Amino acid sequence: MRPAGGYTPDMIDFAHSTDVYQVWADMVTDNYRKLPDSGEHCYCVYASRRDCHQYVHTHGEIMERYGAQLVMCERMPEMMVPQMGNQMYTAKVPSQDAVDEFIHFVLDQAVAEDTAAEETDVKFCLAY
Repeated sequence: MRPAGGYTPDMIDFAHSTDVYQVWADMVTDNYRKLPDSGEHCYCVYASRRDCHQYVHTHGEIMERYGAQLVMCERMPEMMVPQMGNQMYTAKVPSQDAVDEFIHFVLDQAVAEDTAAEETDVKFCLAY
């Protein structure tokens, strides 16, 4: 048995103000959780962008609006781009409505003026 991979343990840690690796280690070594529940629980939401799309809101606007709630914000390594996108944002928010609002704010795409260029960009983006 092993903990989940990727950012999943980090997101659990952020959502529940805990240390999932310590909980896992306690379960493996002693068969029970030693770390007390912090009582602090929220939602942790991940959204990533691809450079081949145009978005309604800029990186700066995201940082201005959600900077205090962001727990991770980084460019993804090139080898992870096909699976994870180019730029990722992870935030702690208080409700499902806030999750939905964050996702829309980060991911809403601008309407392309040149549809021929858009079709080419989308084909490239999907192939990437």
